[in-house]
Amino acid sequence: MALRGRRPIVALGALLGALGYVIAGSIGAASLALVGPALLREYAQAGADQAAIAVAFGLLTEVVFRAIWQLLDGILIAVWMMGVALSVWPDQPAFARLSVSLGTLFLVSATFDAVGLGLARDATLGLIFGLWFIWDAWLAVLLWRRSAPFGAFGDDGGPALASRPFENERSVADG
Repeated sequence: MALRGRRPIVALGALLGALGYVIAGSIGAASLALVGPALLREYAQAGADQAAIAVAFGLLTEVVFRAIWQLLDGILIAVWMMGVALSVWPDQPAFARLSVSLGTLFLVSATFDAVGLGLARDATLGLIFGLWFIWDAWLAVLLWRRSAPFGAFGDDGGPALASRPFENERSVADG
């Protein structure tokens, strides 16, 4: 059974969390990529108001790094992780527990960021990145093996994750 068929509201919440995480992070990166170099070029110009430009650059980096990447993205990815956990719990309880742990740690990190505990936030992020690597590898194995609840992928026109990727082409050629 597809994940969205089990708990459609939870699946939608997880999807919106994942999309929000990607979109917000992209907006932050695009802002830095477009505005940052322009501010640096302006700063280097003779007669530029370097103090005002330095304030603008500092504000840009604070908004992107703290407000978007560390606070908003932390909340959005926590929603994604918790949604994944609730969706896969019946079939993959250990993977679901890791997802809950990551979601909780993302919220803790966002809280540390919001209250200005940078060192605690950074230490939490170090733990997150280690666990996130394990989460990614575990998810890849579950998908590759088509383990429940991911076994239905490809059966309904969704992503094909068969162990024999050219199976459909062979059957058409043979038949």
